[in-house]
Amino acid sequence: MKTFLRRDHILVYIQNGYGVDEIVERMVHDCCTLVGAVITLGAAFREPGVIEYHGGNIRLEDTSVSRDLLALFEEVGISARISPDIRKDGFQKLMINCVINPLSAILGVRNSSLASPFLDPIKSDLLSEIRSAFEKEGITASLDLETLNQYMRNSANFSSMFQDIRNGRSTEIAFLNGAILEMGDRHGMTLPLNRMIYHLIRFMESEGLHGPRDVSRLKWGSMTNG
Repeated sequence: MKTFLRRDHILVYIQNGYGVDEIVERMVHDCCTLVGAVITLGAAFREPGVIEYHGGNIRLEDTSVSRDLLALFEEVGISARISPDIRKDGFQKLMINCVINPLSAILGVRNSSLASPFLDPIKSDLLSEIRSAFEKEGITASLDLETLNQYMRNSANFSSMFQDIRNGRSTEIAFLNGAILEMGDRHGMTLPLNRMIYHLIRFMESEGLHGPRDVSRLKWGSMTNG
């Protein structure tokens, strides 16, 4: 892709996970204008020309071109705004994804099902481990269990990791819980629940497992983040 980029181009990167911005900037920083973004869009590819869209929004890094991009998104009916702190938004999204994505893939359920109180101890412990790793790294973003559960209740889609597992694709687990483990390793932390989640997803990837839920009647394809 780098060979097609020019200095007057704008590249908006929205990929889930920690460290993506550094990779993008290292690869194309001298080719074009870069704009980071955090999205909460939920969607599923049903068939060519048919996308199931569950709503959400895009938060754009505040740059010299962001207001022009904002107008473009709004023109096509996508909710967007400019973030006063895109880094903080990114870390909060990381916390959300480290819980929703792997749990939905392992359990084979929609995001909204994860709001069940039966899962609260697991979600709470995951968030606690992530907060501990963030504190060691000097990251101030945080997320409480009730806010997470409310987000889940409003999210009726299947996560991207759920869909990737069921289509035999690699997931972004290395940039989610895997990234949390890397933070912990730098500070001698064990983070046992994140480590278990990480290796369960790696196992499912390697074995081509499709989880406990029968979704054979559904057609799955690529999905946006979230």
